Amino acid sequence: MQPFYLTKNQCGFYKVRFVDPNTGRLQSAKSTHSKDKFEATRIAMKWLESGIPDCRSNSRQKECLEKGASGLDLQNLVSRLTDSEIDTLLTLIAQRRGQTVQPQAVLSAPKVSGNIVIAPEKAPDEAVPEKVLPKKIVLKNRRNKPKVRVVVKTENVEKINKESGRTPLINYMLSFWDYEKSQFVQEEIALGHKVTKSHCVEMQGVTKRYWEQYFGNEATAEDLNQEILEEFFFYLRNEMQLSGATVNKAMSCGSKAIKYLVAKKAIAGNPFEGVRRFNPEEEKRGIPTEAEVARLLNLKWENEAMYLGFRVITFCGLRPTELAGLKVCDIDATNDLIHVRNSWNEIDKLKDTKNTDERTLPIDHETAERLLKYARLNKYYSDISPVLWTPARHNEPYRNDTYTREFYKMLEVIGISEEQRKMRNICLYSMRHFFCTLVVSRAGLEKAQILMGHRTQGETVHYSDHDSEAKFEAAKKMLNENINYVLRFLYAI
Repeated sequence: MQPFYLTKNQCGFYKVRFVDPNTGRLQSAKSTHSKDKFEATRIAMKWLESGIPDCRSNSRQKECLEKGASGLDLQNLVSRLTDSEIDTLLTLIAQRRGQTVQPQAVLSAPKVSGNIVIAPEKAPDEAVPEKVLPKKIVLKNRRNKPKVRVVVKTENVEKINKESGRTPLINYMLSFWDYEKSQFVQEEIALGHKVTKSHCVEMQGVTKRYWEQYFGNEATAEDLNQEILEEFFFYLRNEMQLSGATVNKAMSCGSKAIKYLVAKKAIAGNPFEGVRRFNPEEEKRGIPTEAEVARLLNLKWENEAMYLGFRVITFCGLRPTELAGLKVCDIDATNDLIHVRNSWNEIDKLKDTKNTDERTLPIDHETAERLLKYARLNKYYSDISPVLWTPARHNEPYRNDTYTREFYKMLEVIGISEEQRKMRNICLYSMRHFFCTLVVSRAGLEKAQILMGHRTQGETVHYSDHDSEAKFEAAKKMLNENINYVLRFLYAI
């Protein structure tokens, strides 16, 4: 891991962001006040050795302190000077500063004569020091005309931007993705569009992790232009080494918020126009072999719910969130069916499936009976109680990370180490891919689309009742054959 990263700001000066060795997270950016990359690297290395400056990134205080530190014991030096030497020293200091000083007018220490204290001479009125103005940052608008903005303390930013009619970027984005208070969210829900609380929480996290760490609390929405945004997204991709899909998520997080401002005519022009998205380049998901799946099914799992969850995902292709959303009324052990109507997560609780579509899947009789048997152990058992409930919260199902941990544990039992698992890119979601691969290879793509609940451009939406039932019966027959096909590997182990 690199100890720090260098990037240019809007004015061409290099800024450094150090990596916290304990957490691995990037710290706030600090300007090196240099446009030369070699010089900026030297300064960053010096800071790394002597300590990271406490001053703000737009402050030269640290640099001035470092340059003025001579290592002299000034208090000891002054105490040994004579009056004439003090006068000479003050004259030299005045010349260094380009000022004129009359030594005889300098205040001297009180003199004591017996019991009488002689007051020192009064110096003439001292010149009022020149007021130091805050540093300014030059930002460019979309027409490349310089726009000057005064940088102030964070607590004053909101007040000043409000008075100047500007929109604080980070505060606005966090409010925009506030599920309870956002005007945008309320409008989308009223229009019948799907906006979940978990998505809003995720976007607020993206805002804090990437946007706030890069722009700070001083940037406004009016400061953004295509050049600044592209520099930000390339920083995420190249410097932070984020995947293309993650950078695109950060891009969508900001573009929706800014597009809403443009629609409300709060800002002129959309700075995201022309900003290109990255190639998601997601790593191909790996899946276990049939023999490995058979060995997993043959293991003695400590937790019955974990085993049943693994079995349902493997042979029914449910998403982990859909598994958590299963209710007692969704299991039809009489007809060996499982109805996928909902999904569940910790934030939204019970909600619609990913694409809002419901589907009915065949399930083997043994699994259906074992699911209902486990569900009846719940002291709050009812038609709408969760099937795979957790003893810690009887009215809630197990969470995805619990299934994932148990799945990884079982993989190690059959000889797939953590290193091998990561190299093969196997996770709990791989079992859904396993199911899909098995169905496509044995029954064809069309039946797989029905069972997986996928939407594609070439998918036929309207079927005749006879055709749909025929396909479903064929899929049900195929599912039972799949179970026997996989379990036969047990005899070869």
